[in-house]
Amino acid sequence: PYKRNIMLEGYPGTGKTSLIFALASELKSNIAIMNFNKELDDNAFMRAIRRIPKNAILVLEDIDVLFKERKENDGHKSNLSFSALLNSLDGLAFRDEMITIMTTNYECNLDTALKRPGRIDKSVNFTFATKQQTKFMFENFFPEHKEDFKEFYGLIKRFKYTTAVLQQYFMVYMDNYEDLHKGIDEFKKLCEKHNYDKKLDLYA
Repeated sequence: PYKRNIMLEGYPGTGKTSLIFALASELKSNIAIMNFNKELDDNAFMRAIRRIPKNAILVLEDIDVLFKERKENDGHKSNLSFSALLNSLDGLAFRDEMITIMTTNYECNLDTALKRPGRIDKSVNFTFATKQQTKFMFENFFPEHKEDFKEFYGLIKRFKYTTAVLQQYFMVYMDNYEDLHKGIDEFKKLCEKHNYDKKLDLYA
């Protein structure tokens, strides 16, 4: 039997969902997204798993919040049991040849039963943007100004920022490159607003 369970872990805006779309495109696959609400119970979940087309990747986003105790009174909390989820991943109910990708903002919030060896085949951590990623994005947004990257990176390298924050900042100056370097204070505010470092509950 063949199956693949992948965990993408990292802060919001670091590229987890973008990678899923890229993988689906590369594999020429569809994406199946499960809507976790109060109407979803074990039977409905198992039926949905059986109905997923073969050429599709199952995506379970924000997997860590599904069974958090603080959601007990949440009107949108699903009636899906933890055992049903585990069975669909590698138990008796799993689908042969199915690729499942789960995402979480913090892997440390996951139940240990979900993380045990053999259940998650591969885990990928997404961090703040690196110099290489920043350079790649800078050169794609401003291909006529590649020689300016060193100066620009010198202004922002002290900040912690995600690729989403960087993209948002570049979009503002796509047609006004001359002011890109003047907006560093604006960039700093964006970084501070979206600073997820050491924050273990992004859903509160």
